[in-house]
Amino acid sequence: MRTRPGRSRRDGVPGAPVRGARQQPRDRGLPGPGVRPLRLRRHGIRRVTVSFPSWCRIATLVRSVVGFKAVWLCTVLGAAAGDVWLGPLALLAFAGVQTFLSENRRRGLLVLASGLAMGLVMETVVVRAEWVSYAPGWPDSVLAPAWILALWGAFSLMSIDGLAWLRGRRMLAAVLGATGAPFAYFSGIALGAGSEAGVAFYLTVGLFYAAATPLLVELGGALEGGG
Repeated sequence: MRTRPGRSRRDGVPGAPVRGARQQPRDRGLPGPGVRPLRLRRHGIRRVTVSFPSWCRIATLVRSVVGFKAVWLCTVLGAAAGDVWLGPLALLAFAGVQTFLSENRRRGLLVLASGLAMGLVMETVVVRAEWVSYAPGWPDSVLAPAWILALWGAFSLMSIDGLAWLRGRRMLAAVLGATGAPFAYFSGIALGAGSEAGVAFYLTVGLFYAAATPLLVELGGALEGGG
């Protein structure tokens, strides 16, 4: 006995699938009856591609920040204890590691030299004006001590990778430099690396770092393509 198409042999219900018949796959991409299709372009929905930074870049950023913090601690604690050589030695180690692992050694050396020059100018100004009294160190009490320049050198090296996210954001870089640097100097003086720091000293530090931070960050970006 043959059945009509669309009728089951078992119960004769119209539309029921015939046992043993091959089922056609249903296209789930098409809307069913009474379902309004979602038009992505009309509703402004776009495909979003999320990219994650490589582990190598993250490791470089962490290495830069941790290295700067290590130099800062060695410099400040060494100056407070009278071991003024500890800061420059820590800077040499940090610079050696950064230069050895860097793909652009020329950029690192130029940024380091620029930071040291900026630091020599600012620190000599505040020392000559007697706005601060640093822990004694080479070369003499007239010029900026060598151990304080180690902080500028470490900050310059850190700015290449650790502050790369500030490139093109000069105003934000200036604000962070103007607010973060006085706090760092206050912490160092509180640990015994200096004394007799007044309002004029902290204002000068803030102004210098407000200019130096975006300059160093942008310099690192401008020299990125070099060998």
